[in-house]
Parts: sequence; structure tokens; C-alpha cells
Amino acid sequence: MANSTTTSLASLISPIVQEALFTASERSIMRGLVREYTVANNTGKIAQVPVYPVVSAEDLTEGTDMSGTSADQTITTTTKNITLKEVGIMTNLTDFIRDTSEQNVISHLGRLFGEAIAKKIDTDLVGLFTGFSTEKGPGAGAELTIQDLFEAAAELRTNNAPGQYYGVFHPKQIFNVKKALTNTFSGANNL
Repeated sequence: MANSTTTSLASLISPIVQEALFTASERSIMRGLVREYTVANNTGKIAQVPVYPVVSAEDLTEGTDMSGTSADQTITTTTKNITLKEVGIMTNLTDFIRDTSEQNVISHLGRLFGEAIAKKIDTDLVGLFTGFSTEKGPGAGAELTIQDLFEAAAELRTNNAPGQYYGVFHPKQIFNVKKALTNTFSGANNL
């Protein structure tokens, strides 16, 4: 009996990884709500992301140099440190299971791995919510209103957060918003 090795199973690794990455990108709710950064090799375990201040433009007078006017602004950035970490998932696939299964085990493993990766991404990103410094809305356990959503968007714009803005809501939180929108755009009131 021959043992499987990484070399003999190399043709299986790529399809599992491809399926896992595809599934993770399709199943993760939070991944599309954050900006992804590519970190170059050998740059350390801390990635520093610049945070730019809000600046404003000024009216100018033709023929007058901008130097020394309020339009001449110093841009001072701050940084946000992101600590990089490694996560993983592993299973043992035997020759016997691979060769006797009626299903496509490779595809199934990739899908299972991708779902696990998506859940890990979402869990880690949701865990960062406690680090936000400003809260908008009614608080825990209460339904959101359309006004809450507009106030949150206004807060983001005021603080120069790049748009477009998206949200992930629990069905019980967003119920009131759905009800208000449904009542506004349908029914006997619009006849």
C-alpha cells in the first residue's frame, strides 16, 4: 500500500483552495464592507494605514498667490495599526475516501473550508464593532428607523469616511425600516 504524500496529492490542493476562496468570498457578509490591503512580504506583523484629516477648499482671487492664505493647508495624517495574524483549517483526506466516494469530495471540502473561512472573517470583523467611538441608533434590542440610518450616514460624511455606505442588520432591528418603506411605496395610500 502506498501512502499519499503532498507530491502525490498536489493536483487536489489547488481545486480545494480555489473552491474555498470562492465560497469564502461569496458567503462572507462583512468582507465587502471593509477595505482590503495587500501587505508586501517581509514588512512585519503590523500594517500601518494612514488616516487623512478633513480639509476644505477656499475661494481664490485671480492673480493672487495661494501661499500664506487659508487655502494653504498642512495635511497631517494619523495612522491606524492593523496587527496581522494567521488562521488555518486542515483535514486528512485518505486515498480510500477520495477513491470510493460517490460525491465530489474535493469540491465539498473546498466548500466546507470556504464556509469556515467566511464565518471566521465575519466573526473577527464584527468583533471590532466595540472599537467604534460613535454610536447612532436606538440602542440594543430596539428597532431602527429610517431617521437612524440617515443620521448614521450624516455622521460618516461629517467625519470624512469614504462612501458608499452599507449596513448589516439583524432582521428584528431592520423590521421597522422595512415596514415604513413598504407602507410608503405600496398599498391603497398611493392610489
